[in-house]
Amino acid sequence: MINRKLFYVGAYLRDPDQGIHDQEIDDWRMALRIPAVRRIVRSLLSTSNVTGPSLGADGAYSAFNEGVRAMGQHLLQRIESVEAGETARLMLESADDLVLDRPQAVTQNTEEEEDY
Repeated sequence: MINRKLFYVGAYLRDPDQGIHDQEIDDWRMALRIPAVRRIVRSLLSTSNVTGPSLGADGAYSAFNEGVRAMGQHLLQRIESVEAGETARLMLESADDLVLDRPQAVTQNTEEEEDY
């Protein structure tokens, strides 16, 4: 693991002509291939409540929510600029986790429920 980190540090130092943007794209692509990083990104997106409401009881609460949402939107924009459709795949993974983590009794229909 340390050698890999040193390699990436060395890549930054060896190739000064390569733009930061290109290196950032490569970093995101590599990171999004790692399942643990994908879970962390999904957790951050969930916490940022990108699609949720931001209005609160007072202005400070609303401003805080807007700031958190802005960070989530920035993260979504970065991911989508690196890999088109990647945010949709992340959402599908989150939905799969929700469905697969449900208790068995909730996911199975009983005959009584089918009558309604």
